[in-house]
Amino acid sequence: PTQGVAALAPPAPKGGGFSLDDLKKRQEVIAGWDQWQSAMQSAFNQTETFVGGAGLKQQAWSRFLAAYSQDNPFSSKDEQLRAEAKRLEASAKQEQLASVSPADYQSGVDAYKRGDYATALRKFRPLVERGDANSQSFLGFMYSQGQGVPQDYDKALKWYRKAADQGNAYAQSNLGAMYDNGQGVPQDHAEAVKWYRKAADQRNAYAQKNLGLMYFKGQGIPQDYAEAVKWYRKAADQGLAEAQSGLGAIYETGQGVPQDV
Repeated sequence: PTQGVAALAPPAPKGGGFSLDDLKKRQEVIAGWDQWQSAMQSAFNQTETFVGGAGLKQQAWSRFLAAYSQDNPFSSKDEQLRAEAKRLEASAKQEQLASVSPADYQSGVDAYKRGDYATALRKFRPLVERGDANSQSFLGFMYSQGQGVPQDYDKALKWYRKAADQGNAYAQSNLGAMYDNGQGVPQDHAEAVKWYRKAADQRNAYAQKNLGLMYFKGQGIPQDYAEAVKWYRKAADQGLAEAQSGLGAIYETGQGVPQDV
């Protein structure tokens, strides 16, 4: 299909109105966008009649949206098709997630706790392909630690990111840690702070503690002892020993709080 028609109607001459050449060029541009719109409609129809599981349907709609992300300046039909495609993509995703049984996930967790990583992987893999964020986060952790699979930070990042983008707090916290430590990505404290904050706002104690540490050190964010104390306290109140110890050290030195030994 014709894509990326960059030029719109040429500017009117200073004398006002369009010349015949200008009008001809405008008609050619409109014709190009008409072809693009026709191709978009055809692709939409093909995707809508696609036969396959919910996961494949979601992928098909994602590919459609990526291929036809441009705005047609001469019609709103493309906006209508994209809106409907997004609705169908979300519906396929919900259908996919509905097929995930909590018992399936728990059986993977139980196998992991027994140290049976092969069984855990076998349980998690079908779930991650269906888009289950908990399983994606767990699989990312196993890749980051090399448990049952060769250690692979790239794959750990891949699965953490998929889960984090769905709002999974554990994945967001661990993704922050990978940016913080430069594991599989260039070290980026600002990006680490971004993901720590997302998880900390969901009451993830490790993210709260790490966000407090970033404020304390002034890494990726301006140094702020008061904010450091705030986030350390939130994690400490959840019983995280590392945060309790860190908070005690802050009171001992009197940074951000009155010294209280």
